[in-house]
Amino acid sequence: MLWKTRKSKKRINIPTPCGRGLTSTNALKESGFSLIEALVSAAIFGLGFVGVYTIVATSEQTMVKSMQRSQAQMIADQIVDVISTDIDNLDSYEMDLSDCTAPVTADQWDVRGYEWCIRLNDTLGPARASDTRSISVDTIDDDPDDERFGLRILTILIEGNNQNVQIVMKRTFDD
Repeated sequence: MLWKTRKSKKRINIPTPCGRGLTSTNALKESGFSLIEALVSAAIFGLGFVGVYTIVATSEQTMVKSMQRSQAQMIADQIVDVISTDIDNLDSYEMDLSDCTAPVTADQWDVRGYEWCIRLNDTLGPARASDTRSISVDTIDDDPDDERFGLRILTILIEGNNQNVQIVMKRTFDD
């Protein structure tokens, strides 16, 4: 660094760590980061961190919903498999799976419905007012000349988490 002394008009060169001499006028300007530069870089880093955190949180929520959908689909598949083995009693399986009240009788259909309801509650949580969980059986009997006459349609509707998870499964059975 070059300094002028008052008594002599000589310039003194003071070396700096980076190897170049600085004059007294720009010595403070080039000596490091200013407070504003540090704050700006901290703000940029903070915005990047918030962005990454938002992406991670969103992907975690999406993963949880996907797992719940997969588990609800597996339960619906199992319900269809059980009902498919008992086609003669197809109408007995028409039930609401939203309210898990313990069966008062030892009727196998009520017991199965109660077990399915409990499994759905364990997977998706209790059914809310906007959620529908039901098994319905419809018969096509409009026109006897229709080739589909007598066809029975089993519909399983499972909704959970305020309708964020929806499974609709239909299976047809011939009489």
